Amino acid sequence: MGRPLLADPDLATKAANGRLAEVRRCISCQNCIDSMETRFAMDCAVNPRTGRETELGFSSASASKRVVVVGGGPGGLEASRIAAQRGHRVTLFERARRLGGAFQLACTVHPANQPFLDFLLHEVKRLGVEVRLGRDVSAEQIAAERPDAVIVATGGRLVAREIPGAELAHVYTGQDLRELLSGRSRRGGWIGVASRFAGVASPALGPAALRNMSRMWLPFGRRVVIVGGDLAALELAEFLAERRREVSVVEPGDELAPEVGAKRRMEHLERLDRLGVPVNTGLGVARIAPTAVIVTRSDGAEVPIAADSVVIAGAVQADTTLYDAVVARGFEAFAVGDCTGLGLVQKATLDAARAACAL
Repeated sequence: MGRPLLADPDLATKAANGRLAEVRRCISCQNCIDSMETRFAMDCAVNPRTGRETELGFSSASASKRVVVVGGGPGGLEASRIAAQRGHRVTLFERARRLGGAFQLACTVHPANQPFLDFLLHEVKRLGVEVRLGRDVSAEQIAAERPDAVIVATGGRLVAREIPGAELAHVYTGQDLRELLSGRSRRGGWIGVASRFAGVASPALGPAALRNMSRMWLPFGRRVVIVGGDLAALELAEFLAERRREVSVVEPGDELAPEVGAKRRMEHLERLDRLGVPVNTGLGVARIAPTAVIVTRSDGAEVPIAADSVVIAGAVQADTTLYDAVVARGFEAFAVGDCTGLGLVQKATLDAARAACAL
């Protein structure tokens, strides 16, 4: 019960009163352990108050404000939840037809994340947050809402490496996968097939349903090469290997999953080892051919790795375009989560809590 109580100190009280859906569950991300080893303090990725109880007070606000939140990922959802809990009137805009943002993909390939998304979705509904889906709003449209404050949680820009052959039809980028999941992809594929099979509209298919569907069909061939070794790439490799794909991971650098601590990283590498997934570091990627990824060893030799499908993982870069435009219009505004740079769930929830407590 140690880590679950870090995630939700009120767990026992909520459970005793039958409020199980309000329990914020531990997602076993190992952030608490990593925080002690690297930051010499205790914190929790899903509970930003852990270790900051005196800094972050969630008491009722002195005056109720009209708050607009843009972006329905974990940062936007957490900001909406806390702001509404403090008594503010919150409207949440999300450009997709389903809440969750890029975290939906994280929940699909790594199901341990799902309880936190479920908690956030339940809480914004319970607390009366007004949610407007399918709305890609501009600064002008936000201004028309006449908000007292704006929280921008639109996520970062996912940029893929430039590799010769990346334009081939069997090559996907991380952005392609996000679009496939959201149903916005022009390439069709996974979501369309899953939706027709289930007989429902694609927005109704959550991560759990997609995981089940993916065991029957995926838009990837038998041999998959993933270029990139960040956390998302390693989780995707596990996901595909569990679905009988022959997966290889190629990381041009020397470090794997640098955005997480040693314990989380080792857990993923051990799972990949059990699944028989080779993970190669320090290999340059010369080009992508129709049936292989051509890598370059340290001695300069080029070696092909057979591939029916290729995924270029990419990297998240900051994108404060909307935030800057809102600030330029004179509104009190806060930037939350990956729009200011990659930080995973821990950064998203902490940024969100600080913004919501400042209102």
